[in-house]
Amino acid sequence: MDAQLSHTEMNAARKILQDYDPAQHALNHLEKHNGKVETTFEDLWNEKNGQPFMQQNKSLWQVTLKVFREELCGDDGFRGQLKDYTKNPGSSPLLTEYIQAALHRANYEILEDGTFYAEVPEFQGLYANASTLEDCREELKQSLEEWIVLGLQLRHNLPELDGISLLISV
Repeated sequence: MDAQLSHTEMNAARKILQDYDPAQHALNHLEKHNGKVETTFEDLWNEKNGQPFMQQNKSLWQVTLKVFREELCGDDGFRGQLKDYTKNPGSSPLLTEYIQAALHRANYEILEDGTFYAEVPEFQGLYANASTLEDCREELKQSLEEWIVLGLQLRHNLPELDGISLLISV
């Protein structure tokens, strides 16, 4: 299913990004494709690279996930890193080490209602709340994973933890 922007959304984006030529170019393509995001992306990709983006009927999400895994795991790939990790958790992959470092920094407290609250100071806006300490820690871990993925997708500067930096170069 192709996400679609309305004319109102495209006009709002056009106004906000009025001084940014690449955005105006992309918005022109969006209008040409009636706001269909994935179709527009494919069109822009073909225009720039001269070849189709999607190969072997893979979705944009599948391709993005593949590139993300390759960037984080290097030449060994995700399965190779996972295999190494299960053999020797002490040599965990970069992303796992980063998450573990973040979880070690977590602050926990018991709220007045008896639930557990946790946050990691370096990750603004990231918190978890659950009825047990174990559930709170698991919820914090899941939220942290989502926060990291979103931060990387948006190319935000993620905090360096224990000398680990998750910067993806283009």
